[in-house]
Amino acid sequence: MAGPWRCYEIITMHWSNIDEQMRRFAPFLRDQVRLTQPQSNHLASQIADEIRSLPKEALDTITAADPVGAHARLEELKGFQMFMDMIGSTDPHPVVVRAQVLTPNYIGRPLCRKQRGFVRK
Repeated sequence: MAGPWRCYEIITMHWSNIDEQMRRFAPFLRDQVRLTQPQSNHLASQIADEIRSLPKEALDTITAADPVGAHARLEELKGFQMFMDMIGSTDPHPVVVRAQVLTPNYIGRPLCRKQRGFVRK
């Protein structure tokens, strides 16, 4: 394997389900970020395509700077997607809705805060 950014799952994964979920943000992305309509309607696929097209040197730099790793991030994303799919098929209790909102914050935020020096020692 030529590094975690080149793993088979990332290259072959279909992002259409996440594209569909993110379409509700398409108008904002067009107005504020100036993405085109096709880009804003297929955001996850667009990002995956851009990652796949990066030169090996850029991918190696990203990999070296990422203490978590692409495979672990992909596993968290897939796990969260399964959770959202399961919960979305039922009439959720308010506690479940709160968990849906809080979970992404706890997946990404602690690492970012620690890297930026916001966590007290």
